[in-house]
Amino acid sequence: MPIGFDFKVCITNGEHGFSPESRQINNVTFFLWWKWDRKAAVTFSEVMVSSIAQEADKVVAVYTKLRNQKQIACDEALAMALQDESDAEGPGSSKKRRKSSPKRARDTDSHLLPEFVAVTMPAVLDSNGEEVHGPHVMNLATLNPSSKNKIEIELKMQNLVYLNAACKGTLKS
Repeated sequence: MPIGFDFKVCITNGEHGFSPESRQINNVTFFLWWKWDRKAAVTFSEVMVSSIAQEADKVVAVYTKLRNQKQIACDEALAMALQDESDAEGPGSSKKRRKSSPKRARDTDSHLLPEFVAVTMPAVLDSNGEEVHGPHVMNLATLNPSSKNKIEIELKMQNLVYLNAACKGTLKS
């Protein structure tokens, strides 16, 4: 194997930090985040490790919302791809047409999905109910080869600022 080098992503916030796995998709860097990553939770919520259990609900709520938004975006992308495929068959196609409920995107649909999707996250409120961060759009990778329970988020400062605010505050309903 020839010699080479690799860059590691390190996300820091004051004295806290973590080094998530990362990968490039079309020259865009994405980092991996999973719900139970204590170092990520401490970094984003800015609490001490000893008190992270008290703040875990906020971190889990952000993670869950990201997962749900990703699934919705993937379902919509799949529906569009299937519609395009159906349109390409033309009206004289011998395949039976039937109405069905929208299909839920799965790993087996990877050939029909884009490599990443844009999701919109809600505004973030502080403990007084004041908005501290408006709604935010971020790119998430559609497929994660290493785990279904991890989310790959585009590595951009705006996304880190949003995650920091969201893990410390409350997502607006």
